[in-house]
Amino acid sequence: MKIAVICGGLSPEREVSLASGKMVAEALKGHGHEVALVDLCNDIPIDIPFGNDFVPKARHELSGREIGHGIIELCSRADVVFPALHGGVGEDGRFRAALDLFGIRCAGADYLSCAIAMDKQLSKTLMRLSGVTVPRGTVLTKGDPIKRSEVKFPCVIKPNGGGSSVGVAFADNESELEIALETAFSATDKVIIEEKLVGRELTVGIVGGRALPAVEIIPKVGFYDYKNKYTLGATEEICPAPLTDAEAMRLRRSALAAAEALGTTSLCRVDFILSGGIFFCLEVNALPGMTETSLLPLAAKTAGVGFPQLCEEILKTANDR
Repeated sequence: MKIAVICGGLSPEREVSLASGKMVAEALKGHGHEVALVDLCNDIPIDIPFGNDFVPKARHELSGREIGHGIIELCSRADVVFPALHGGVGEDGRFRAALDLFGIRCAGADYLSCAIAMDKQLSKTLMRLSGVTVPRGTVLTKGDPIKRSEVKFPCVIKPNGGGSSVGVAFADNESELEIALETAFSATDKVIIEEKLVGRELTVGIVGGRALPAVEIIPKVGFYDYKNKYTLGATEEICPAPLTDAEAMRLRRSALAAAEALGTTSLCRVDFILSGGIFFCLEVNALPGMTETSLLPLAAKTAGVGFPQLCEEILKTANDR
């Protein structure tokens, strides 16, 4: 098949996306596919041959546009688009919506499901209505006063959109909260303030409606932030997670319920904290990382699915819609 692997983009998660895209492209080439590895915001000639890599070597070579000239035209020549994008236009559904307008097949969840998953406020509302337990919290829009009665310390502050724990901060008091909010609002107009839960961090990958073995995440220092996620050796990852059979079943059901609530059962990774015997769902990632330190490939490997086969299984989700 002709497959366009789209990566990069202009989001803060650009470098991770480039790493994901490179691994996916190499795996699919190894399976005999004709692959074009493409940076989403790179300008390319409309008539350029398909089976090449179109990733600039330096950021200053990029077009500055969210979707570069020639990208849609190249995708239209592919049998399937494999999105290896994280954050921004790539993960929030807008790029997928553009592909849909041109009738271009794309693996993974549809554009609306991606948009919902990226919006933490909306996604947690839908999950709560579906019976999935989520942390207590409140939403604050830039310029609005804080409702002090709704903020309990310690708390965690995170952007309402985005991923890879970019922009996440913690606060134990009013002074730390003010600093965290000032930093957050320099990059976004809406933030979530949630109770800080202490417990075990777990995640469940879902591909084609199938829940993979759970992974327990144990950072060696601090919490599971951007650095700990993408630095080799910074985090201990145990798969399958050491849970009782009853706990594993509850976690699997919660993960599938969360994915079903958002419409992301074709592809996602669902993050949890086990605190006080309760699995709290933190978020659903509609485009999980596919790097050498990423959790979805680890879970798939534990289930007996190697990286190239995982990429093939994700490709098949393009037929699910």
